[in-house]
Amino acid sequence: MKMGKYKRLLLSVAVLTAIAANTAVAAPSVIEQISGQEIEEAATSKGEASHKGDSLLPPEGVLQEVETEQTGSIQIHLTDGKSGTKKEGVEFQCIRVADLCAGNYELLEPYQDSGISFEKIQNSNEVDAAAKKLAEYSVEGTKGKTDANGDLLFADLQVGVYLLRAEDNKEFDEIAPALIAIPTWNEESGMMQYEVRLEPKHTPRPDAPGKPEAPQTGLQDHTRQYVLLAIGCFAGAGVLLAAGRKRKDRRI
Repeated sequence: MKMGKYKRLLLSVAVLTAIAANTAVAAPSVIEQISGQEIEEAATSKGEASHKGDSLLPPEGVLQEVETEQTGSIQIHLTDGKSGTKKEGVEFQCIRVADLCAGNYELLEPYQDSGISFEKIQNSNEVDAAAKKLAEYSVEGTKGKTDANGDLLFADLQVGVYLLRAEDNKEFDEIAPALIAIPTWNEESGMMQYEVRLEPKHTPRPDAPGKPEAPQTGLQDHTRQYVLLAIGCFAGAGVLLAAGRKRKDRRI
């Protein structure tokens, strides 16, 4: 009877230990899912805030009043990328793609066969699509690299539309090209602004195929302890079973 109690006790401990080990292994995936949702929501809110109040084209008639002799600037600011990336040293090109003539934006020579008409663009999605199409042209512009804070300034820019294109950089996220007009219409202030600030949209690069995931510090160590404890419990049960059989043999 006593031997039966020991067996049941050891088996109960082993079962509880196994459950604890499974819980410890499953916990990281739940944490990763929650963290991923928070990061995605934060990135979305940042993307909306960086473009809020600005549009490529002002209301009808405003462009006729733009002073074409005045110059402007584009201040690029990279927000934080995926963990482990750095936003310093990311190279951008600032390329003038359109001029302002008689109140209308006209594409420059290399882009006139693109089929893009700025007057027909209605929303930000169409602006993004136009930027991607123009970025495919092999045209060079003014180059610059971001500093440690992810900032880069292109100054003394003539009136027109500019394409901001990032060069491929494995140490940062994938950056989408952007179109910015100088001056840019600000819906909140109801004015044209010549000093423009841009936060380019960027998305994390996919992990390389077969790349092992980084271990979760602490959780892996605890899991190993639980497994060893479970093995010890089962081993102890085996020893007691063997001892019980020897006692029975002696009695016989």
